[in-house]
Amino acid sequence: MKHRICSLRATLAAALVLVILFVPALAAEITVDYTSEYQFSAADFSSSDGLEGIYISSVPPAYQAELCIGSRVIRRGDILPAAALDNMKLRPVCLGNADCELVYCPIENGTLTDAVTVSLRILSGTNTAPVCEAQKLDKSQHLSLLHI
Repeated sequence: MKHRICSLRATLAAALVLVILFVPALAAEITVDYTSEYQFSAADFSSSDGLEGIYISSVPPAYQAELCIGSRVIRRGDILPAAALDNMKLRPVCLGNADCELVYCPIENGTLTDAVTVSLRILSGTNTAPVCEAQKLDKSQHLSLLHI
């Protein structure tokens, strides 16, 4: 019985390692104030030297933000070469406090790879007052506060 549990754990651990290795990592969240722009670079889309371009699967809603290269607005279905990615900008359209996504598929070595989702957060830039929350302290926390 003990042998079966150990082999089951080993099998599950091996499966977890395979999932971690083969599931593509999601790109980091990009945060920008509504009064500014975010300048992308090719490194934002892939760390591979084989990046040839990207296929745009989904863009933020037009009322939240637009992706542009110069005066050209990027749309779903566009294919962008890697050289153009350094000129792409995220321009917020809303007044902030918005979350949206950019979904793209990298093109590497002539092959369209798995979709990657980039979370885009647009901040309002308003400075709000801190909020004090009631908390209950246990004895050890109370004593350590007295010694400060």
